[in-house]
Amino acid sequence: SGAFVTPCLVLNSSIIGNTASELANDPRVHSKLSPDWIDILNSSFNTFPQGNMENSFKNVMDLHRAGVDILVGTDVA
Repeated sequence: SGAFVTPCLVLNSSIIGNTASELANDPRVHSKLSPDWIDILNSSFNTFPQGNMENSFKNVMDLHRAGVDILVGTDVA
């Protein structure tokens, strides 16, 4: 059908309580971020702590196996 999906795995990860601290602390990234962005990357939504990323990864793989194109994107404002 020509459908495609842009999964937001980083957001899903944040919802279950994981932060993007590793990315925030990467020297290639850190020097380009404002203190506000560093704080955001070091935080998480943690609104569904009982969730797990394996479900998200499985959903993406199921879509891929079904022939759906998977795009990489971002929610940067």
